Amino acid sequence: MAAAITLLNHPAFGQAPTARGGSSGDVPAGEAARTAASETVIARRVSASLTRTATRITAATVGFFPSSAFALPAEPGVEDDTAITPPQFVSRGTGQVNDNSPASVAMKLRNPVSSLSRISFENNLDFGMAANREGYRYTMLLKPVVPFRLGEDWNLISRTEVPLIQQDGIDASTVQTGLGDILQTFFISPSKGRQFFWGAGTTLLIPTATDTRLGAGKFGIGPALVVGRQQSAWTYGVLARQIWSVTGHSDRADVRSTYFQPFVAYTTRSAWTFAADTESSFDWVGRQWSAPIHLEVTKALRIGRFPVNVGGALTCWVASPPGGPQACGVRFIVTPTFPAR
Repeated sequence: MAAAITLLNHPAFGQAPTARGGSSGDVPAGEAARTAASETVIARRVSASLTRTATRITAATVGFFPSSAFALPAEPGVEDDTAITPPQFVSRGTGQVNDNSPASVAMKLRNPVSSLSRISFENNLDFGMAANREGYRYTMLLKPVVPFRLGEDWNLISRTEVPLIQQDGIDASTVQTGLGDILQTFFISPSKGRQFFWGAGTTLLIPTATDTRLGAGKFGIGPALVVGRQQSAWTYGVLARQIWSVTGHSDRADVRSTYFQPFVAYTTRSAWTFAADTESSFDWVGRQWSAPIHLEVTKALRIGRFPVNVGGALTCWVASPPGGPQACGVRFIVTPTFPAR
């Protein structure tokens, strides 16, 4: 079809319109020439449009040929008004249309191994510390989450926790401010979109504290695991890890700690999320539990180009080691996200 139209459009098979003129009562030669030229331009545009349409149909039919094999050079002054709009972007590995709406982002944030890049600024304020219960601690946790693709079927999820701490009244009446120990976790997780999610990997305890009273002074390592499910508006699961110290200051206590975080969340269509979890840990050396319960409310909204999750939580301590936090504290969270485009 494309070849037939091409041949018919070739100058050898066409006849140029002739001007009428000369005799009394006929159209003047100049006007006839202009009319003929206008008709020629219209005919060329219609012909070009039909030719390009036929080219695309032929290329689609003969699928083993590239479409460029049937393409014709564009004629000067003739525009291609049959351009095809590119298909909607589909996220590879998920099998679903990429959705960066606030409600979708709010759901992805509840999955610890989702392929959504983000960084959380988590502000925690705890009270009732030290023997006299008059101390307090403010901790800002910088928590970047960065996914890396490992082939078509797997992702490597990097989760980092960088604590910036200020505490007062815990060691006598002194104030300590600085960097705490960094916690780095790597999860390997399937990249395909599923209601059930899981990830397995390892956690590193890195002794980066700028003050001995802000960190353990030990380098530790251990396994990490997360499993969960997202069904309708609900997300629930558990994240766990174990850390053993392998090196560090000999005058500091060893680290043997188990972390256990069950979580449940409900996300509305308007991107509100109501969540509850407990970030419990057990110190096998001191035989002590730390068990705060968080009741959290957040809202995902769009600020500029990217969705941002904001909210707060009430933190109530069920158990804490001697001198640890008592009663209830507060948490404020801001999480900018960077969805794939």
